[in-house]
Amino acid sequence: MWLTLLGPPNPVSQSAIIGINNFHFKGSLTENLINNSVGLTLSYDHRLINGNYAYVADSFSGLAIIDISDPTNPGVPTYMDTTGEALGVSVRGDYAYVADGASGLHIIDISDVSSPSLMGTFDTGGYAYDVVLSSDGTKAYVADGNPGLEIIDVTSVENPSSWGLLDTGGQARSLVLSSNGTKAYVANGLSGLAIANVSDP
Repeated sequence: MWLTLLGPPNPVSQSAIIGINNFHFKGSLTENLINNSVGLTLSYDHRLINGNYAYVADSFSGLAIIDISDPTNPGVPTYMDTTGEALGVSVRGDYAYVADGASGLHIIDISDVSSPSLMGTFDTGGYAYDVVLSSDGTKAYVADGNPGLEIIDVTSVENPSSWGLLDTGGQARSLVLSSNGTKAYVANGLSGLAIANVSDP
């Protein structure tokens, strides 16, 4: 792995975490339903007739799952309480991967959206702010605050394990992967942008 750091000219105006306010809805998704929404992922489950759901990292309320098949009238959230502060979420197949603050990574079975259940956890050692999955779904990349970028093997959702840890030299707060999955772009607190080669983690 290699790492490139790009500091901002003005350290005060640096990258912010992508939040639910950056998305636009036809309905009142957040009104009186979700108090502290900070992350959003959308998924379509072809196995269900009304298969459109929003998966929202809802801070200390945990993971909220909302039926948005009718975007003008979204459903009442189903909650999965997590032990930390849900700040980011990625969804693949039957599982939601939640960056859960001091509690690290939580993997939640969402095959039954009306009754989500905890499958596995991984203590990242820092403060998990954001999570992105590799294209093949075998690795979870977690922006873990001061420790940096944590790469977790999630081949076994019940027993995730460390793949590697990269010190980004700042406070990793959010990230995206390049389209080919070889680079991670990390919003790195006052240190600006960190670009990590993750082609061989």
